[in-house]
Amino acid sequence: MATNPDAIHVIIWDQAGFHQKAFVHQLPQSVRLLPLPPYCPELNPIENLWDIVKREVANTVFGSLEQIEAKIESVLSPFWQSVERVFAFLPDNWLTQGVSTFLDQLQEKKKLILN
Repeated sequence: MATNPDAIHVIIWDQAGFHQKAFVHQLPQSVRLLPLPPYCPELNPIENLWDIVKREVANTVFGSLEQIEAKIESVLSPFWQSVERVFAFLPDNWLTQGVSTFLDQLQEKKKLILN
């Protein structure tokens, strides 16, 4: 908000039971909540990534915080290194199609500006 005080900021809120309720805090006028169902991987693709992480760390006893951090990092590292890996586990739906369209339009605008 500090970089553009006039901007409207949208927060996608998945309403998971362990998250705070929206009405607990007074939100600034420039913030809007977009509530999603509590579990909806088709609308909140990060759910798919959490499933991958949970498969690797759930029901495992780690000797230290450093060991669990290292395990999580080893699971996430391939995704940090490759955008293609991220797109590979995302479903082909309105969200991924919209992002692709947006990125294509952004590339076209950059070409027009450079020419």
